[in-house]
Amino acid sequence: MVNRQRLNEMKSTAIVVNTARGPLIDTIALAEALRSGAIAAAGIDVFESEPLDASHPLTKCANAILTSHVAWCKRHEP
Repeated sequence: MVNRQRLNEMKSTAIVVNTARGPLIDTIALAEALRSGAIAAAGIDVFESEPLDASHPLTKCANAILTSHVAWCKRHEP
């Protein structure tokens, strides 16, 4: 659903968030869009294959928050 073309159609202030299904976003194209400034940021909790490989281009994007399918978890302090 969110591929290179869709990312290029977004405003440079766009923030992409995916907590639904990993394959909905082309993560290679997302990393390129983040690095080039085509979009502002991303928050991703699901990936095509989990866990996300440490060498994946998204791991090098300072403007991406990546969680390993745990964004739902909130720590409760006693």
